Amino acid sequence: YIGLRSNSISVYSDAVNNFFDSLTALITLCALGYVSKHADESVAGSVGKTEQLLTFIISLVITFTGLYFAYNSLERMMYPTPVWFTTLYAVALGSTAAVKLVLFFVLGAVSKRDDSPVIRAIKFDSLLDFFITLMTIITLVVSNYGSYSFDALFGIVISAIIIITAIRMLISSGKILVNFVPSSVRQTVNGILEENNIEARHLNFATDGYDTVCYVSTGLTDNEILNKAADECLNITDIKIVFVKETN
Repeated sequence: YIGLRSNSISVYSDAVNNFFDSLTALITLCALGYVSKHADESVAGSVGKTEQLLTFIISLVITFTGLYFAYNSLERMMYPTPVWFTTLYAVALGSTAAVKLVLFFVLGAVSKRDDSPVIRAIKFDSLLDFFITLMTIITLVVSNYGSYSFDALFGIVISAIIIITAIRMLISSGKILVNFVPSSVRQTVNGILEENNIEARHLNFATDGYDTVCYVSTGLTDNEILNKAADECLNITDIKIVFVKETN
């Protein structure tokens, strides 16, 4: 409402961003609540995968939101229009900024107890939103004195920040969803197995949203050697080794 009444593209963009944040947070809450309710220890990995999937979806939505902001800001820069400011608008925007800052600290306390990638994503997004809203207030004040293009310029800045942040989260969660493990890490695991004279017939890397597990097919039955190699892999690469003994 304030964005439309003040004719500020930066305020309007911030409002749309708030809407999508609220929507994705609600979807996340419902999805995690459902999965957690129906999951047990035997399928605990599904919770982690679900969180990464939701993080990916949130990042995707934020990316498209940023592109939408950029388009509108460029259009506003080409065709500048007046922006109207009132103290009431500034106070209303300031209150939303305060809520976002409080949310950041609340989620920070929650993430210390439960290191969830979704909570981390929403936490940092809250801090980013706080600074965006703060700068939006400054932009609204400055635009009131005739610098209409400054409103559009800051809209582009908001878009760039949102897109870059979202793409980084998108890549991070996407790698986990497709069980991506760098080739250097794979080579390190292979090297550790070879140093311990373990013939690995097949290696399968998988992630559950929190940890990466490597399932190794081998005919070796010496538990002392297998445990030694597993400990080395965990210490060096943070990858848990699970040996699957083949039977002829």
